[in-house]
Amino acid sequence: MLKISQNIQVCHELSDVVDQVTRIPLELGQHRLTIAIAAVCILTGGGLVPVIIYLVLTKAAGLQLWIVFTILAAVVGTVSASMMLRRTWRLLRSDSTCRPYNTAGNDHDTMSLDYFQWNFFTGFCYIAALMIAAVRTSLSQDDNNNNNTSTRLMSLPLSLLVLQVSSQLLCAAVMVRIEAKYPFRVSSMERTAMVRPGVYTIIEDVVAVDGGQGQQYRRLLDARYRSSKAIRLLKAHLDLAWGVSGIAVAAALIALITTLPSAKMVFIVAGWLVPWGWTTVLVGTTRWMWRLALMREKDELFAGERRAVD
Repeated sequence: MLKISQNIQVCHELSDVVDQVTRIPLELGQHRLTIAIAAVCILTGGGLVPVIIYLVLTKAAGLQLWIVFTILAAVVGTVSASMMLRRTWRLLRSDSTCRPYNTAGNDHDTMSLDYFQWNFFTGFCYIAALMIAAVRTSLSQDDNNNNNTSTRLMSLPLSLLVLQVSSQLLCAAVMVRIEAKYPFRVSSMERTAMVRPGVYTIIEDVVAVDGGQGQQYRRLLDARYRSSKAIRLLKAHLDLAWGVSGIAVAAALIALITTLPSAKMVFIVAGWLVPWGWTTVLVGTTRWMWRLALMREKDELFAGERRAVD
């Protein structure tokens, strides 16, 4: 949890003139090991494990496809459900300190789930439906077409998840560009507030809840966003980078999985590993863009100081 003694001064308008920016006292370098362990666990559980389960149980053990898919669905479903319930509990517990802050003044709305959580619910529901459909279809072992169909269905979850997130990022980028307002509350942003990049919302929700930094981080991130033009531009550009590339990757994978002739191994490997490859590339790109944004911010601060002296 962030421990900060000074008051957070937040202006209510976004300014292009930068003479002072809000700093977030959170050093990611101190948490590299934790971040690395979390990344490995997510990649293993969400990508490698499903592929390994499929290969071992179909090729080595020779189990029927419906048994393999039942085990795979149970593993993925159990992990996802436990993460979802854990996150929901953190937000809804009476003494929660990580739920979105209410800018209208009520910080104790126990039903105030953040935007990331609603997306989590949505993704969990359709992925569960896909896996159930795959298991049911694979029961018809005498029909090879049914087996291909079930394998295609079991290969689609991550591609659809990438499409879900990327399409929202691209939509947010367009709404920011046209200076639209939120039609409903999005995490800490009230209805009718100016739309912010989707990357901003993801960072706010994930770091505050999953990273354990709490409501204080949400407020600091808001202050940081308002006070720095470079950071605002960075998040807008990240929406485009993740949104456009994600839609392209998801569309290509869905087309491959749904149209390629019988190639069950290709379906499973591509469907469960390619999205993580794309994520790795974009994480590296994001780090590079972040460094450039900090350099630009320093230039803006220097220019602001010179104007103050003059």
